[in-house]
Order: sequence, then structure tokens, then C-alpha cells
Amino acid sequence: MSRITESQTLRSTIDLITRSRDKVNKYSEEASSGIKVARPGDDAGVSPAIAALRESVRRLDQHQLRGESTRAVLSLQESVMGQVNDILVRAKEIAVQGGNETLGANMRAQLSTEVFQLRDAIISLANTKYQGRYIYSGAADTVPPYSPNPIPYTNSSSADGAERYSYTTEVGNSIERTVEIADGISVAISTPGNLVFDSSIQALEKLGRALEGYDTTTSGGVPDGGGNAWTFPADLGTQTQAILDSIVALDDARTSDIAEENVKVAGRLSRLDNQTQIMETLKYNVNEILGQTQGADIFESATNLSNAQNSLQVSLAVSSAILKISLLDYL
Repeated sequence: MSRITESQTLRSTIDLITRSRDKVNKYSEEASSGIKVARPGDDAGVSPAIAALRESVRRLDQHQLRGESTRAVLSLQESVMGQVNDILVRAKEIAVQGGNETLGANMRAQLSTEVFQLRDAIISLANTKYQGRYIYSGAADTVPPYSPNPIPYTNSSSADGAERYSYTTEVGNSIERTVEIADGISVAISTPGNLVFDSSIQALEKLGRALEGYDTTTSGGVPDGGGNAWTFPADLGTQTQAILDSIVALDDARTSDIAEENVKVAGRLSRLDNQTQIMETLKYNVNEILGQTQGADIFESATNLSNAQNSLQVSLAVSSAILKISLLDYL
């Protein structure tokens, strides 16, 4: 029969102390955190389920972050639509004032200055950025959607009147961008700018030029940069009709394009809010299940901790006695 040496006894005692300390640490962590399965090795039976639940929480967190960013973009667009609507209302007021034939050509020309300023304000709004990206440029969001056309109006009495703006031709700027706000669920975050602003900008340019005293070709379509000067007082009636026509164009742009886009944005925000509520409820439920799966019974953990501490104290006492006995052999 083999004899157990003192060194083997000492090693066994040290192993017992180590295991006892590990248990003390484990149950102490359980009691303080309330989590029984903190690492995969703590319970191989439930670890896969916990990993899957944690992955679900992670994905929900990512969707929520994208949702917050999407809400910021859509809220900004909602603000832009409100400002453009106000600009078009003001432009119509100017057009109604200018359409009164009691105003002469010179007084009408003075009104054109504000109209071109309103046009420039809409250009600025159409070129709005969010986090350094143009929100109305589709997938080409590093390029401003609107810029001066290289071919200005051939006839104008002012630099502002000669300026002509058009939607930038760029690969990807006709794409409606979307963002995934939940697994398999996306929401549009942009409309190509030409579908939103073209009619408003063109109506304002035609109104401004009419007030200045110039026709704009094509009269019923997209301006091509042409247009002749009217002769007054002979063409006063023609000028009046052009101003009245721009009132119709302004109304059409406001109701058909701006109001329609505003409805779309509101619908996207509503869909996002609904999905956010669903995800918050889902995340709460997943966290509840996760807590139940990996949670510790505090009373059980406290009992186990007390037992482990007692076991550790016994192990330390035994090791101390063994060490004393071993030392006596050398005395």
C-alpha cells in the first residue's frame, strides 16, 4: 500500500482552500449582483438560452439607436416642410399684391427682390444637412441637391433674377433611402428633393421674373433659361396674367408637393413611434425572461455563501494544523 506523503497532504489541503475560496467568490458575486449565471461555464444547461436572449437585447438596442437617429431626421424634415409652407404663403401674398393692376411696372419690380430671397431660402432648406449628409439627395448624400444652373436666365435686370437653380444630376440622387428599424421592418427617411421642391422653386422664379418684367419659357413647364422682356405699358395685362398664373403654380406646389410630403413624413414618424413602442415592450419582456433565467435566489445564495465561508475557515484551520505538525518534524 502506497504511503501518502506530507507534500501530497499539503497539496490536497491547498486545493481544498482554493476550491473553497472560489465558492466564496462565486456566491458572494451572486448575492451582490443577483445573477446566478454570469458566464457560460456557470451553468452549461441554460447558457445557450441566455446567450440567445442577450443577443436579442443587443439587436433591440441597435434598432432603438437607429430609431432615434431616424426620428431626428424625420423631425428635421417635418420642420423643413413647415418652413417651406410658410414661405409659399408669403410668396402668394406678394403675388396677390403684385397682381393688382393699380401697381405700375416699377412698383412690381420692387416686389421681385423679396420673391428671389424667398426662392433662395427654399434652396437653403432643400440643401439641409443632418450629421454632415444632405437629406434630400437620396443615396448621393454628399452632394447638395440644388445648385445654380450653369445656364442662367438670358434676360434679367438683377443678379438674383438671372440665377437659375436646378436639381443636381448625380448617380443615386433619385433613390428613396430607407432604414431598418426592426427585423424585417424598414421606414423611408428621404424623398428625392426634386419631387419635393422643384415646383416651388420654379413657381417662385417665374413669379420673380414676371414682377421684374420678363416672360419665362416654357410658360407652363420647366424653365429653360429663356424669356423676353415686356414692353410697358403695352404688356401690362400680359404681365398681370403671368403673375396670376404664378399664384396658381404656388398653390399647386404647396398643396400637391409640400403638403403631400408633410403627410408622408408624419406617416413615417407615426410608424416609427408604433414600432418603438413594440420594441420597448419586447425588450422589457426579454429582459424579464433573461433575469428569471440567469437570476439568483438571494436567500439561497446567502446560505451558500455562509456555508462556503465556513468551509474556507475549516480548510484554513486544517492547513494551519498540518503546517505546524510539519514544522515540528524539524525541531
